[in-house]
Amino acid sequence: MAYWQWGKPDSPHVVLCLHGLTRQGRDFDAIAQALCAAASGEVRVVCPDVVGRGRSDWLKDPQGYQIGFYAADMLVLMNQLQASTVDWVGTSMGGLIGMVVASQPELPACARIRRLGAQ
Repeated sequence: MAYWQWGKPDSPHVVLCLHGLTRQGRDFDAIAQALCAAASGEVRVVCPDVVGRGRSDWLKDPQGYQIGFYAADMLVLMNQLQASTVDWVGTSMGGLIGMVVASQPELPACARIRRLGAQ
């Protein structure tokens, strides 16, 4: 999974920005920079390309292109980022994925969403 990161690389506060169905993580370049500036660089903004979009790899099995699988991918990414707080910004499909992730019972601390903004 390809992703772009702005701000403080080791910040425990992550803003995860996830794009819609036909978009990519680079759609959030301007908002990522603005969020970092507003937080005086004390935040990490991460903008992934969902599998099959942007620079992320394509899947061999087309059955993997489903919200549940995308949510599982985001949980892996969130675990890798080891954030203590996650604020989620999602547009369209990215918002749906965020709702699925946020609705999971008993998530580890690094995968709990503090705020969810979906359009």
